[in-house]
Amino acid sequence: MKKIIITLILAATVATALITTTSANSGRVQVNATMFADVPVGSNLNFRSGASTNHAIIGSIPRNTALHIIYAEGNWAYTTFGGKYGWVSRDFLSSNSITLPVTPVTNTRGQWLKNLIGTPAVDWGNAPGTQCVDLAKWYAQQISGKANRYVPLGNGNTVAQGIANFHGWNYSTNKSDIRVGDIVSFNAASFNSFDKTYGHVVVVYEVTGSTFKYIDQWAGSGTIRSGSATLGRSDIVGRCRPLV
Repeated sequence: MKKIIITLILAATVATALITTTSANSGRVQVNATMFADVPVGSNLNFRSGASTNHAIIGSIPRNTALHIIYAEGNWAYTTFGGKYGWVSRDFLSSNSITLPVTPVTNTRGQWLKNLIGTPAVDWGNAPGTQCVDLAKWYAQQISGKANRYVPLGNGNTVAQGIANFHGWNYSTNKSDIRVGDIVSFNAASFNSFDKTYGHVVVVYEVTGSTFKYIDQWAGSGTIRSGSATLGRSDIVGRCRPLV
């Protein structure tokens, strides 16, 4: 009789523990994927003992560090770093190793864009990888906060208009009305053999007199580059302009 009672008590204890564990983890989603610490230049990602900012910081993860995410719970991700297990905020994780600075306020946008020159080219969902449209779409998402990574926008001839339509921005075919922060589409411009066929799209970071300077990239460039063009240039198709 004692054995039966002890067995029942143990069974009840195990069942209670299972229910408690299931309840505590009910918001967890299995991930098992590699992600990267996506924080501004000069910053590190806080590695915490629990899934909130109330928990202790047990480590500091350098920018662009690859992390194996085991599972997610709410806005937090469970991972391992430096031989420890802990939590990081999902707000600072990226699915690829392209980690560029967070967008600044409008009046410093030109300098922010200029600072991107020489950083790794952006792969934002368009085959064959780091095309000009990837950079334009990435930039537009930083400004509007509206996810557009896998939205097809066509080639360079239509990118500016496609982005304007998607984000509700201003679009114009006025070749001379170009300002800092504008996305400009060119038609069959003389950038390289690839862009001669499909057109090209750039993001403007400076306008001086009749010349504007821009950042761009193309499939194979490896990094974000700088270039310049003249206002009113004949192969400019159009431009879109953020509303903020």
